[in-house]
Amino acid sequence: MYKSIYMLFGYIFMGLGIAGFYLPLLPGVLFLILAAYCFMRCSPKYYNRIINNKLYGSYVKNFIEYKIIPKKIKIIIIIFIWSFSSISIFYF
Repeated sequence: MYKSIYMLFGYIFMGLGIAGFYLPLLPGVLFLILAAYCFMRCSPKYYNRIINNKLYGSYVKNFIEYKIIPKKIKIIIIIFIWSFSSISIFYF
């Protein structure tokens, strides 16, 4: 029963993660990390597919194994937060 629940949530988070790479305000890597945690518990095959992906696998693997986010990604995140916050403040 638990495996099927983890598989379901893994697919949901995987879909949201992939959509996050195309939609500007949806955090893609965060949902892929959650999908990797779900797949780690139920399906090593899908977990390895996420970890070994050439586009985002290294970010997910570094976070799961070492609990770190690269400095380059932190800078990008901060720039996006400040830019969208300033646009919101300016708009209202």
